[in-house]
Amino acid sequence: MAKFSIFVLVFALLFVFSTEAMAQNFSLQGNASFWAGQFWVGVTSRAHLTENLTARASLGVALQRYIRASGDLVYNFRLTEEFDPFLGAGISYSTFVGPSIDLLGGVNFRVEGFRLNAEATYSIFFAAEEPRPNPFGLRVGMNFSL
Repeated sequence: MAKFSIFVLVFALLFVFSTEAMAQNFSLQGNASFWAGQFWVGVTSRAHLTENLTARASLGVALQRYIRASGDLVYNFRLTEEFDPFLGAGISYSTFVGPSIDLLGGVNFRVEGFRLNAEATYSIFFAAEEPRPNPFGLRVGMNFSL
């Protein structure tokens, strides 16, 4: 039941952030990542709450058919229009290792209407099986603002 509740929450966040009121500040990202010893592909929706604060909801699928859902709050430093480093934290749940708290940092590069993204994630696992997977993850993606 807990797995189902997490997925419902993530999908609810995706739809809330895509409402007409949020449309000016909404973006969708396709990404590939290596996290907890698994390769993942997925989508991320982002909604800018303020000029520097962004809420994100992500859904990923590992090549071994695991599912991971996460919600993050990110602070963007906005150094230049093309270069946008960020730091954030969030919670996630995966069918591979269970729940975790994620600390993340990365950078967005704007290139002709698209945004390229690279980030590193450190996860603190709550109920991981032994042996614990590597807590570091790397993600790259391409972002398109609607």
